Amino acid sequence: MYESIISEESIQELTEIFVNTPLPIIMGAIEQIDDNEIAVFLLILDKVSSEIPSDESDVIHKALTQSEDDNSRTEEEKTLSTYAQQILAELPFPKQVKVSEKIAATEMVESEHAGRIWNDFTDKIKSVLENTLFFGSGAKNLAKLLEQVDIEKQNKLMEVLQDRNPELAQTVGDYLFTFEDIVDIPNEAVLTVLQVVEPNTLAIALHDTTEPVVEKFYENMSTEQIKNVESETKKLSFEQKQISNTAQQSIVNLLRNFAGRGILKLR
Repeated sequence: MYESIISEESIQELTEIFVNTPLPIIMGAIEQIDDNEIAVFLLILDKVSSEIPSDESDVIHKALTQSEDDNSRTEEEKTLSTYAQQILAELPFPKQVKVSEKIAATEMVESEHAGRIWNDFTDKIKSVLENTLFFGSGAKNLAKLLEQVDIEKQNKLMEVLQDRNPELAQTVGDYLFTFEDIVDIPNEAVLTVLQVVEPNTLAIALHDTTEPVVEKFYENMSTEQIKNVESETKKLSFEQKQISNTAQQSIVNLLRNFAGRGILKLR
C-alpha cells in the first residue's frame, strides 16, 4: 500500500538517518514541523513499519539495532514504529498532548500529502544535521576533561556540583571513575581499600563484574581473604545480588575519597 507513496529507498534512507543521528537532533527537526504533520508522520512511521514484508523488515530491524549504552553494549532492536513511539514520548508535554489529540483525530490522509510530509521531515532532519555540531553527553565530556585534573581538585569541584546539581554530579562521577577502572589503579590502592571494605560488601560488588576486576582484587588478597569473600558470595540473597551496583559505587566513592585525602593514588 505504501510503496506507491514511499519508496523502499526512502525508507532505507530514513532508517539510516534514525540509526546515525542523535535523538536531540531528530527532535530539533521535529520542532520545526506543524503538530498536524507530526501526527501524520508518526502514523506513517507506524504503518510503514507494520507493512514492510518480513524479509525486508528483518534487514531494517538489523540495521536499526543499536547500543543503548556504549559501556554495557546492551542492544535493543528498534523498528520505525519504535522510533515513532520514542519521538512522541520525547516531545515537550504541551506539544505531546496536542500531537496525541491530532493522532487520535486522524483516520486518513491524502497519499500525496503523506508523501510530502515524509520527504519534508527527511529534508529537515538532514538540514539540521548539516548545521549542527553535536558534542554528545555533556556529563561524559566534562568527565573526560577532568580525567587529568588533580584528584583533590576533582573532589572539590564534585562537592560543589553535588550541592548545586546532585544528578549531574552523580552522572559525572559515574563517568569519571568506574568500578571497572579499578583494574588500572596501583596495587597499593587496592590493598589500602581492602583494609576497610567488609567481605560481604566486596562479595556483593564482585559477584556482578568483569573477571579482570575480580582478579585485580584477588591478586592483592590473602588465601584466607579470598575464601572469606567466596564464602560470602555463596550466601548472597537474591536481594543482595540486586544491589551490586550500589556496593561497587561505595567502593569507588571510598577510593576517590582516599585519593582526595592523599591516602592513596589512583594513577
